Amino acid sequence: MGSIKQTFSNKYFDWILIGISLVFSVLEIINLVNGFEYFGTYLFSVALFIASAAAFFSLLLGKINGERFSRIFIITVLIVPGFLILNQYLTDLVFYGINQQHLLQNPMLFLKITGGIVLLYFAIQFSKQPQTERIKDYGILIIGTGVFVICYTLIRTVEPVSNSELTAYPIWKTGLKSILGIMVLIIGIRIKDQKLKFSKGVISVLITMFIFGVI
Repeated sequence: MGSIKQTFSNKYFDWILIGISLVFSVLEIINLVNGFEYFGTYLFSVALFIASAAAFFSLLLGKINGERFSRIFIITVLIVPGFLILNQYLTDLVFYGINQQHLLQNPMLFLKITGGIVLLYFAIQFSKQPQTERIKDYGILIIGTGVFVICYTLIRTVEPVSNSELTAYPIWKTGLKSILGIMVLIIGIRIKDQKLKFSKGVISVLITMFIFGVI
């Protein structure tokens, strides 16, 4: 009988990630089964499920880059959703004077962000990969973000046709948001190919996504 796959240098950390990714895979399946009000929300849930399931199977199956999919899972599922909510809260408060305090009243928001940051720290500490490979993985994640942004924008543009509760995007907004998504995609490709310094690329992505959220 072959030995169990060990992805990180600490086997207990492997099992922690296996358990967490399994839990979130099940939670996302439940969300998908329960239906959705907006297709954009459904698309986001699909992306979270894929990230969770990919991490779970990559940690168990050989010949799959478990480190890559684990870090993508940690960032995409645990860290990013919380920061998106915080960004929405700050955007509404600063630009529109609306204090949506209810957005910050979910304890899971801070638990997921804190837990995600801790897990990401240990994922780097226990990594067997060189830093260049990890940066390449972040580039792949950013490429995926760019593709998601473009798809979300296109879906959000056509969805009001079948859902009267949504306000239709004007042409300029669709065009601008699509351009921002393409910019994120290009930044991810340049980071992956090591043609752009990682720190500059991340800052550029954060600024671009902030603008995307404001308009």
